[in-house]
Amino acid sequence: MYDRLPTPYGLVRYGVAPDHLTIKSVTKGFEKTLSDPRVRFLGNVEFGRELSAEDARAHYDAVMYTVGASSDRRLNIPGEDLQGSMSATEFVAWYNGHPDAATREMLLSAEGVAVIGVGNVALDVSRILAKTVNELRGSDIAPHALPVLERSSVKDIYILGRRGPAQAAFTTKELREFGELAGAEPVVKPAEVQLREEEEAQVTDNVKKKNIEVLRDFAVRTQEGKERRVHLRFLVSPVEILDDGEGRVAGLKVERNRLDEQGNAVGTGEYETLPVQLVLRSVGYRGVALPGVPFDDRRGVIPNEEGRVQGRPGEYTAGWIKRGPSGVVGTNRKDATDTVAHLLSDAREGKLLTPAHTTRAEVDALLAQKGADVFTFEDWQTLDAHELTQGQAQGRPGTRWRGARTCWGYANAEAGKTQGRGLGRQARFPLLLTDYTAPMSLLDMIGPVMIGPSSSHTAGACRLGLVAHHLLGEAPKDAKIGLHASFAKTGRGHGTHLALVAGLLGYSPDDPRLPQAFEQAQAAGLHFEFADVDLGDVHPNTAHIVLKGETQEVTVQGSSTGGGVILVTQVQGLGVNFSGASPTLLLRYTDAVGMIARIASSIAAAGVNIAALTCTRAARGGQALLAIELDAPPSPEALSFIASWQDVNWVRLLPKLMDG
Repeated sequence: MYDRLPTPYGLVRYGVAPDHLTIKSVTKGFEKTLSDPRVRFLGNVEFGRELSAEDARAHYDAVMYTVGASSDRRLNIPGEDLQGSMSATEFVAWYNGHPDAATREMLLSAEGVAVIGVGNVALDVSRILAKTVNELRGSDIAPHALPVLERSSVKDIYILGRRGPAQAAFTTKELREFGELAGAEPVVKPAEVQLREEEEAQVTDNVKKKNIEVLRDFAVRTQEGKERRVHLRFLVSPVEILDDGEGRVAGLKVERNRLDEQGNAVGTGEYETLPVQLVLRSVGYRGVALPGVPFDDRRGVIPNEEGRVQGRPGEYTAGWIKRGPSGVVGTNRKDATDTVAHLLSDAREGKLLTPAHTTRAEVDALLAQKGADVFTFEDWQTLDAHELTQGQAQGRPGTRWRGARTCWGYANAEAGKTQGRGLGRQARFPLLLTDYTAPMSLLDMIGPVMIGPSSSHTAGACRLGLVAHHLLGEAPKDAKIGLHASFAKTGRGHGTHLALVAGLLGYSPDDPRLPQAFEQAQAAGLHFEFADVDLGDVHPNTAHIVLKGETQEVTVQGSSTGGGVILVTQVQGLGVNFSGASPTLLLRYTDAVGMIARIASSIAAAGVNIAALTCTRAARGGQALLAIELDAPPSPEALSFIASWQDVNWVRLLPKLMDG
């Protein structure tokens, strides 16, 4: 069994709602299967990269594709790409700790949220937004999400369906939960859940009948004045996401609908604007083509006949990538059983593949040749045991480690294999090793008072400059600063340029000299220039800094993620991931077996605990960069000892830059 991610169980781990723990009990059956010596789990292997379709056919008697439908359907309305508009799947991935979404900013400063769609995923994200943090502590939600949700400003959540309640796809159990929340209550417009007599007669499905009963009960309830409200709206379609003038969501324009005789939604020309600042779309999914595998682009599935891939004997498919995005766990179980029955029938009739390489050793050699860093089921069990222990210590079912190499780091350390496996995948898996989001001080939230309307981002910009200042290690003489997206658009007007230069001079966000940073730079002999740059798919408030002194040069890239918080993502051209909330030790060295373990041992010998660690290397045996967030700074003697090693060529200690 191959998986792109290091961990098994797919959507059970990263898609099922964290407060629906009973559904996740299906993993017990999976665990029994994966523990069978005839079965191997090979995680952290990307199909099309470390394993091709040709490779699979050359090493196995049969190949089955069960990759689901990983792409979201879009609304295709104006404003869909504004900041604050995203798919519900991205939000689910964030609060479930999926490595692809672990580092995404999710400030939840919005008071109004629109969730477009009326399936169970739409209800899941709405429920998570509506619950109190005490309710969520009993779930296995990712630890980084809890403090963000605790600070959430959300007051009103609008769940929007373009048709009526009889056409909604959610299930009754999930719907009823909105009437049982501690800090939120459902709001339903009576007129939107009333059906014409002929419509009522057409509702024969028991689930839909119960849904309508629950909704009508919600509609006549007396409001209790709870802190949050969940508005269940029907017969409305989004037509435009409104822009606040700075590229962020400022509202959602919807059109009221009616149903025609065929049950289709038809616009009435009546509009209203919902006061929301966050829009989550949940309007369906679509399969994505696999390299070298046939694909029906119109339907978004692998073309097949009852699970047999068309024109490819010995290849099979099951689940959503076989039949499209419909059904639940039980549906997929039957679907898989049907496909396996055809596979076994073909095996009896001699219709499978005839691979040239048939041993596990040959598979291992192939993966090693492709540079795969395989995460085994034993590695997973080590991580799983740790997550359970951590969760029990907090009175929770479990915790989630964010980032693929986080899994590697813990599993390797426990197995005594601290030799840097998997350390060359910065571009492929985002990494955030810390499982705690620090509380913000008042200054962090409002920023320096003398700098305009985006003061929290100028505080972040100043801290980005401070990172470059400390890493340079000498007086700065020349700075080239690239401003990306929102920073490029609004930075100059909101003081970002002043704050960045102030940071390069070593000033903190509350330094009274900050508004005169340009004059201070001229007096200090610091020449600087700004340019608008496109840094690709990064946070819109990102800066790229090249800072030079008399003898040193440092390159830093990072983002101001809001509330004065920063995320540094590159140093000296190599990927990192730290916030400056803790003292951070950065080391550049020549990659060699055991270096990380040696460095960690030296830090431990100095009596300092490691809070988080990231490492990236340019190539095996090439230059590597290690960023270690610490509970306290090591002594100068400990740093000098590490810096004296032959393979270490650059050491910098970044002081704590913010409270937390």
